[in-house]
Parts: sequence; structure tokens; C-alpha cells
Amino acid sequence: MAEKKENIIWTIRMAAPADGSARPQPARPAWSGYRERPGPPPPPASDVVTQLSITGVSLVCNPGAFWLRRAAWFLVIAGLLVWLCFQLKECITRVQAGGTTRQWSRQMLDNIPVPAITVCHGNVFKKNRVLRYTNEGVTWTEFRHRSFAALNWSSFDDIGEFYSDAVYNWSDMMFWCEVQGRLCSEVGSLTPVATLANGMCTTFKTNATVKKRSSTGQVILAFNETQQLDSYEHSGWWIHIHSHQIPFDEISIFTGLTMWLRVAVNKWYNIRLTHIRKSLLQSTGQCNAAEQAELRYNECIGFCLMTRLNMTVSCRVPWFENHAYPPEVPPCRSLAELARNSPAHHHLDEDSFLQMSSGCECVQPCASERYEVQQQTVWQLEDTVVYQDYPSMIGKNASRVDLSLPPLVQVINEREAYSFQTFISEVGGSLGLMLGGSLLTLVEIIDCVVTACCARRAKRW
Repeated sequence: MAEKKENIIWTIRMAAPADGSARPQPARPAWSGYRERPGPPPPPASDVVTQLSITGVSLVCNPGAFWLRRAAWFLVIAGLLVWLCFQLKECITRVQAGGTTRQWSRQMLDNIPVPAITVCHGNVFKKNRVLRYTNEGVTWTEFRHRSFAALNWSSFDDIGEFYSDAVYNWSDMMFWCEVQGRLCSEVGSLTPVATLANGMCTTFKTNATVKKRSSTGQVILAFNETQQLDSYEHSGWWIHIHSHQIPFDEISIFTGLTMWLRVAVNKWYNIRLTHIRKSLLQSTGQCNAAEQAELRYNECIGFCLMTRLNMTVSCRVPWFENHAYPPEVPPCRSLAELARNSPAHHHLDEDSFLQMSSGCECVQPCASERYEVQQQTVWQLEDTVVYQDYPSMIGKNASRVDLSLPPLVQVINEREAYSFQTFISEVGGSLGLMLGGSLLTLVEIIDCVVTACCARRAKRW
């Protein structure tokens, strides 16, 4: 140990000068400016490609491998790349094509909402009232064909007087109405609605909900005719079912926002409904997502039709809303005035409505509700027990309707036909199937291409 320590001291003494001064350092060359220290040379492009995680690429780029094996892997990879390009082209084409699709689903409800129900009389006007205002010798059948042209306009002051006296009210049509054992008048409201083609209708609305029933309907409507009519003179009744947001009128029937049912005389109907909720895609900009969009759409169509008919507002008719007229507009007092202020004399039927409304720039609501008939069963009234329950209906023109509201709601949601998420999924699936990679493989390929280009450029310099 002492010998090892003496050797270390001797080595230190030999490295230092004898006079104790510092050992002279070698002279440094004079500074002549900054010169960058050369870095390591860039890797060859073949080495960069071999770093890809794609199976077989390292073998193809390995010059030491057997040439036949390298050629086979090259053909396989090239073929898969060509097929991948076709797949990517198809995905891009579908993205550019756009479009939408619909998705159906079902929703179970514990508390089933009751839709708005509007009841109208098929005859529009009462026979005994109409014959008081017609010209001499005009029969009921003739009035049904000629309508207002068969009236004696001097027998009343204006069309409103005749209309209010001759139309059917709720009590003139309904003998009984109940919602799961409770009277309609107790659980909801009854609102009269004046219309042209259907006369004075009444809309029933309630916020009450009902439970599921399997054998009988939750809503029961019993119709009873108060006029003395023969069976061939009776046109039955009309039931219009719609959402609470839609006020009933002729426009709502044409736009499809209201479903209608015709009830014949002396029949018992058992009708099962289907509740459908429809939701359009808001991102397309082709629908209105604001509140009361259904009401706005209905009003827009009505205003557009009135404009296209070039109707002049010179007198008031009872089947138009009062707020549509200025306060000073008088009621119509002649057939000529009525013809100028009512679409009845412009032959506005369903075909003409579709033709005229096609040019209306009205935006459909994004969210809407409607009802359809799922199942309908009809019996003759005398073959049932209705007369036992309601003996006063014997010998009269009467009918009964049982409405069954299902707890299942069909939900229709509009979606993009080929969304961006679907595009990413299919591109990633094609990469994984063809090359065993992912979207990160695309990034890796781009990185290798850029690195190889840089290495080639640095080699030139």
C-alpha cells in the first residue's frame, strides 16, 4: 500500500515543472471567425424507410435478403396499397356526396300524453237551419252541390249571421266524451274553431296523461245526431288528431301535420294509434329549430297561399281569424264579396295546394309530432252493447269511437348519411386491414418521407 502511494506522488511530480510554476499549455491558433462544428451525417433514405411499422417494408428495403422473397413482399405491399387507394377514394367520394339518413328507435312511456282532438261534422251545416236561408224551392241536396250560391242573401244581414246559426257546436255532435273514465269537460278545454270546409269544429286539449290499456281505449267519443236526417243525408263526423302546438285549420290538413279519421253513422270504431316524433338535422339549415316552429310553418304556408290567390281583403268571413283583418273591415254581405275574399271559390283542393305551396319559401320545423292509425276495427252499432249502455241512442244516427294510445313512441332522428366519424372509422379500418396499421401509420409515413427528402438534400450539399 505504501509502495502504491509513492508511485502516485512520483507521477504527480513528473507532471509538474521543477520550479513549481504551471506547466505550459500548447499555443492556440488565432481566432478567425465562427465555424459550425459538423454534425453527424444524415441517415440514408433506405434506413429511414426500414423504420416504418408496416409489415414487410424492412424486408423489401434490406439488400441482403433473398431477391425472390423481397419481390414477393413488394408485390403484396404494392397490391394492398393500390386497393387502399381505391378504398380511400370511395370514402372521400361519399363525404363529398353528403346527404342524410333516418334512424328509427322506440321510447317507452309510463304516462302517455293525450293529443289534441278536433271534431267536425261531415254535413258542415244543419239541414233545418239551411233551408230557412235558401231560395224558394231549393232542396237540401241542391244546397250540398251549390253551397253559398243557393242562399237567399237578403234573408240575413251578413254571412256571419248565417254561419253562426247554421253550424254544429260541440253539444250538437257529442253525446259522451271521456278520458280514461273522466269527462273531457272536466280534464281539458273545448275550443271552437271556425273553418270553411268543415264548418264549426271543436278542439279538445288536455294536459292529463293516461296509462296503458290492452282491451279498451283510453279516449271514448260517442257521437249523436240532433237533426232529423235520413241515413243517406248524413255524412258522418270527422276526427282530426294533431299535436297541441298545431291549431286546427284547412292548412294543417294539407301540410300533413294533422291526421284525420272519418266516422260513419251507426258504427263502433276501435282505433289504435301510433305516436311518431320526428327530428330533422339542424346542421343542414333546412329546418327551423325555434320554439313553436310547427305553428310558424303553418302560418307561413297560409300566408303564402293567400298571396298567390291574390285575394283582396274587402270584407270579413267567419272562417278566418279575426286578427287577420283590420278592425274596420265589414263582414261579407253578398256572394260576390264572399267569392273575392274566400279561397272556396278558387278551387283550393289538395292537388292545387301541392302545386301552389311548392314555391312557398317556408322552413319546416326540425321537431314535429304526428299520429297515424296502426290498427282499426269496425262493427255495426246494433251488433254491440252500445244501446245497452246508452238506451237514448236507439233509433238515432249515432256512432262510437274508442281511441287507444300506445305507450311506445316511434322516434325518427335524421343523421348525416356519411359523417366525419364514419369516415375516420372506415379509413382506420382500411389501414388496419390492408397494411396492419392505423391512422398513426399515416403520420409515420409522412414523417419518413419528409426525413428521406431532407437526407437526400443534405447529401447533395
